[in-house]
Amino acid sequence: MKDYSNLSDNELCKLAEHDKVATEYLLRKYSPLVKQIARGFFLIGADNDDLIQEGMLGLFNAIMNYDEGKSSFKTFCTNCIKNAMKDAVKADQTKKNQPLNNSVSYHQPSGEEDNLFLLDLFSSSIDSLEVISQQEDYQSLISYIKNNLTEQEQKILKLYLEGKTYQEIAKTLDIDYKKVDNSIQKMKKKLK
Repeated sequence: MKDYSNLSDNELCKLAEHDKVATEYLLRKYSPLVKQIARGFFLIGADNDDLIQEGMLGLFNAIMNYDEGKSSFKTFCTNCIKNAMKDAVKADQTKKNQPLNNSVSYHQPSGEEDNLFLLDLFSSSIDSLEVISQQEDYQSLISYIKNNLTEQEQKILKLYLEGKTYQEIAKTLDIDYKKVDNSIQKMKKKLK
């Protein structure tokens, strides 16, 4: 095994273009820096390991894109690590996905001892206008799906909503993977 300890970071970055071991050496060498930088960030609903992972991706990006003429490697990789972590925090803080992050599935167990689903509770106790409105929205969506999606698209959608991968859907329905991908993209446009 080669000894990389006597090589400079610049030399290691050049080697990393075609030497996987040199890349791994740099990743190990600078992983303490990633951990140190991660202590200065906070990601809501995640732990420090998530930030470290983002930082390691930033470090890998620095190794692959380092240009020795612009700055030292340590300065460049520090900036790449910080930027990767900042991007992760910004993405986490955007309000764009908040409705999805805070939504509750109708098919989630209610927590009651009799293992009712939330949908069962809604249908058995229509006490508020909000619940009625949600049921109307749900029924409108079901009606829209039945009227605007083909039978095959409905099957694909059902499997997709059950969490199946494109490959699993293709295998279950005995259709081509690309057909699944095209159908899902088409459905997303229709349901928008």
